[in-house]
Amino acid sequence: MWGLCTPYTSMTRQKTQSERENIMAKISKKMMATVLTASMVAALGSTSAFAEEAASDEDFSGVELNFWTAPYGDDEEAFLKEHLAAWEERTGATVNIEITPWDSYEEKMMTGIAGSDGPDIAYMYNEMIYNYMANGQLEPLDDYFTDEEKDNYIYWSNGTVQGTQYMLPYLVGAPRILFANMDLLNEAGWDHVPTTWDELKQCAKDVQEKTGKLGFDQYWKGYFGDLDEIYFPYLWQAGGDIVDADGNLTLDSDAALKAAEFVYSLKTEGILPESCVSRDADAVTQDFRNGELAMYVSSSVAAKKNTEAGINWDYVPYLTDEQGGTFVANDSLVMLSSCENKEAAASLMKELTSATMMQDFHENLYSMPPITKEETYADDPKFEEMYSGDASAQFHALPIMNNSSQIMSTLYANLQRMMMDELTPEEALSETMNYANGL
Repeated sequence: MWGLCTPYTSMTRQKTQSERENIMAKISKKMMATVLTASMVAALGSTSAFAEEAASDEDFSGVELNFWTAPYGDDEEAFLKEHLAAWEERTGATVNIEITPWDSYEEKMMTGIAGSDGPDIAYMYNEMIYNYMANGQLEPLDDYFTDEEKDNYIYWSNGTVQGTQYMLPYLVGAPRILFANMDLLNEAGWDHVPTTWDELKQCAKDVQEKTGKLGFDQYWKGYFGDLDEIYFPYLWQAGGDIVDADGNLTLDSDAALKAAEFVYSLKTEGILPESCVSRDADAVTQDFRNGELAMYVSSSVAAKKNTEAGINWDYVPYLTDEQGGTFVANDSLVMLSSCENKEAAASLMKELTSATMMQDFHENLYSMPPITKEETYADDPKFEEMYSGDASAQFHALPIMNNSSQIMSTLYANLQRMMMDELTPEEALSETMNYANGL
């Protein structure tokens, strides 16, 4: 199983309600600190009728539930409606699904809940949890699940914060990995994907010199969620973390500075093109799939389309400097305490995470590892060893902390200014710490 170790932290001063409503969030996809053991893959092979038996057949006739989520895959709304139709027929309840784009998802959630017009069930990632939990707006889930049901969830304990189960792990996995076009690397004289910072630099330079293609690229036109690919992995690899064991923000550490200096050096040494500050994730990904780019860091979910594009790719789960490390998602479903029919909401949460539904979700909509013991592994075979071996010990999520989105948004903006030569690495981090300390 995966074991989550996500610090629950609070900055020294609470934000006011009006400040919370003035959210700076612009987002990508999200996070967890995990340890996988080899027993996980073995546990995935069994299937049974557990999920179907666990699904509630209670009569919820006339109940309407609002489910809010963010976009995953193509035509997610049609997928959800199709799969929930049988549950609606069985229970008599109706589910209203609302999918909001990533760049406005947090703001919509905050505005809706503040105005008593929020969802009954919502998709949330770690950065979103703190304020709602601290304000008593999330319903503890323990009493709505039997011990047998809890045991069926591989990552049940990942949803526990300070001893209370606020989250039902829903989308767990998708580590940010280094993809490499092996045809381009072979042409440049490399027979393996780089495994260290120094190798990444040398390989990228060799590719540019010997093939005329771009060796490595990042995207610095986007949202703070892109830090999962473009900064945080290097912070962990440098031996650092976002917060310390006591929950204090540590973006002023030597490791944080070393990571920022390394990223900046990719640009000053000509490895990253000047255009990196004006290119988004889609542009960089398309270059890789067109054979114009040799290496980039992205979610493992990109593997399927990379293969469909005809790219002969390989990967490493992360680079190593002082140690290894990369980001992995720990996204969850939560029930709002304002929900008027919590039993119906709990039944819907079980349906959304059932083996039948998630198997299809992972096979056809968004590739990730199973979340229950009844589901079978459907992700790329290349990743099984990564999930079950030692590599997973270096998987991390963002901490659950107060003002997370605002701090991450500020960090992203300051690092972006660094990449535009407006701030030094030291200034980018120091301005972020000053901002965080003033909240």
